[in-house]
Amino acid sequence: MFKEWIQKSGKAQKEFMKTFSEAALDDPSEKFDPLYALKNMTNQIEQSQKILTNNIQGMQNNAMNNMFSFGNVFSNIMSYSSFKTVIGSNGRISIPETEREALGLKEKDMVQVFVIPINKKQEKNNK
Repeated sequence: MFKEWIQKSGKAQKEFMKTFSEAALDDPSEKFDPLYALKNMTNQIEQSQKILTNNIQGMQNNAMNNMFSFGNVFSNIMSYSSFKTVIGSNGRISIPETEREALGLKEKDMVQVFVIPINKKQEKNNK
């Protein structure tokens, strides 16, 4: 029984290799070399992996270059300002003239304000 199974298995493998070789070769009259086919597939996979790795690396490099390019950083720095001011009556604050000029701000321009308290005014206790 085991002998029959081995013979059938060998016959099935032979038929598979014949069918596979005919499908793998452009010219069916050529002799199929499974080792050559395996090496060829391995080389093609290796090349595909190299291309994929290079593409990913290139995308990462481009992203980093764009993020930290001098032009991008400089333009962001030029559109922000930091200064100290005092809260006036009715909670109003003033933007110093030099800051308004540097940023090109005019009356009624809308701006974003981030408030970070630095020092609270101490009230004098009158006794």
